[in-house]
Amino acid sequence: MNCWEFMGCEEDRRIHCPAYPISGQNCWRVVGTICDGEVQGSFAEKLSKCLSCDFRRAVYHKELVEPLS
Repeated sequence: MNCWEFMGCEEDRRIHCPAYPISGQNCWRVVGTICDGEVQGSFAEKLSKCLSCDFRRAVYHKELVEPLS
């Protein structure tokens, strides 16, 4: 699942997000993503928001349980 699916982003929002269409499973690593309708800044600026993001936590947990090959 990609972040825009998990978060329920409408198409007009997702097409303007720099994580779309190839970084949907690691959006926290992308500068300028659109989260909660607001453009986020650099990784350092958005880190605290990403750390509390349900999507990032779900992906991170899955990677710990099912390591990438």
